[in-house]
Amino acid sequence: MATIREIARLTNVSPTTVSNVIHGRTEKVSVENVRRIQQALREHQYFPKYGLEAMQKGKTRIIGIVAYIRNYYKSLIDDAFYGSIIGALEKEIRQAGYYTMLLIENDRDAIYEAAKSWNMSGLITITFPWQDYKKLSVVCDVPVIGIDTYGARADSDYSVGIDDEEGGYQGTSYLLAAGFDQILMVTETKSGTDMLRHEGYLRAFQDHGRTADPNSWVLLDTNPNKRHGQLTSLLQFAKRNCAVFCLSDKLAVEIMNFYLSNGFQIPRDISVCGFDDNVYASIVTPKLTTIHQDVDMKAQVAVELLCSLLKGEEPAERRITLPIKLVRRGSVREPL
Repeated sequence: MATIREIARLTNVSPTTVSNVIHGRTEKVSVENVRRIQQALREHQYFPKYGLEAMQKGKTRIIGIVAYIRNYYKSLIDDAFYGSIIGALEKEIRQAGYYTMLLIENDRDAIYEAAKSWNMSGLITITFPWQDYKKLSVVCDVPVIGIDTYGARADSDYSVGIDDEEGGYQGTSYLLAAGFDQILMVTETKSGTDMLRHEGYLRAFQDHGRTADPNSWVLLDTNPNKRHGQLTSLLQFAKRNCAVFCLSDKLAVEIMNFYLSNGFQIPRDISVCGFDDNVYASIVTPKLTTIHQDVDMKAQVAVELLCSLLKGEEPAERRITLPIKLVRRGSVREPL
């Protein structure tokens, strides 16, 4: 089995260049050199040092990622948030010198069993209820970092998230200040982070001296026929000085398209606000007013926390809450 130095000598490049290709850092490496180095790695059966460590000493440089997908998602790509956070995590993990092992599941028991069987250095969970995060922390003999863990918390937990309640508050406050008579909050669940965002919605109404209509929290069904009926019922709010605050950009785009396909204009007839500020927000027309969260920063902080623990260092903070901000675009009309 060849070493990095031997591959460098065979391809007439520096060991640093070979290392960069191995770890995917090819921005400053020519296409031809990438091709030659990859060919040499295959032909001379290069095996990463950490792979040898795993075989010889039982050690690994694998970090597991487990994402708990609710039943209302058909697949991972149904929501851009999951693709973005997993892609960002993989990049941070690779740059830290580790490999990624990924499990996407909606069966919690399957997650527990798989995670227990993995020979890994650490684990990162995505959108887990606190009790499930805690169980994984117990059954897996490795450090566990939770991203967007919701529910109860303990001082011993390690987590990275955003201030979801504040996001709901900022979005609702903006719409109230814009003079809308009614603000619908639309979601696909009434638990977890969406519950926190709804608490911010209620607080904004209270701070503006108004009472929120309990019927204004709309839970969309996952059944296509029922969902279509619910979306059709939302058409009645067009041209009535109403705004729709969706708790994901995916939902916001779905609703915008439904209004548009039924002959209404945005934001003239109905205003729509989202939450996340992912790729959907910038490709829809008009561009989406939304609550921005920094997914790349979430991944970076989570991996930094985990790497500190793997080095035997206690991080300065165990529970990190990242800021959010309102991004104003064209899907909400100007204040009256």
